[in-house]
Amino acid sequence: MRVPSYPWGADQAGSCMHAACQNLLYAHGQQPLADYWYDNFGGPAGIAEVAEIARALGLDCRYTLSGDERFLDWCSENALGAAIYWQADRPGDHAITFCGYDGDGKAVLLGTINRRITRMPKAKFLATWCACGGKALTFVYPRPGDASSDL
Repeated sequence: MRVPSYPWGADQAGSCMHAACQNLLYAHGQQPLADYWYDNFGGPAGIAEVAEIARALGLDCRYTLSGDERFLDWCSENALGAAIYWQADRPGDHAITFCGYDGDGKAVLLGTINRRITRMPKAKFLATWCACGGKALTFVYPRPGDASSDL
């Protein structure tokens, strides 16, 4: 499922970060939780607000606020993806879903407005992501041998 940004509240503000998180939940097989998130949360949100919601729902989440590309490498290697800020002309003003790196080393991105998959060379992607603030969040699920606690 590809969740688009949706209007929320009296001012009908966009919910792109929430949509990006819901895309992750759907991709991770967490449909009931993704549906609950859609029904109960929306509007503008930062990483801290999303992390607070996730923890209240019993989700373990990890994030970076410093453009640490190792975080996205880890998300890709573990098939987790990440909700990322993405809009170079207005950093932190829009979020999309980072799906991971493909076999050619390109970043696979899912838009939360157009719901399209795009691919971008890794170096260009990382430079743009850092220019957008270098912020990303993902959800972590217990798995045998999970090394996520090392982050």
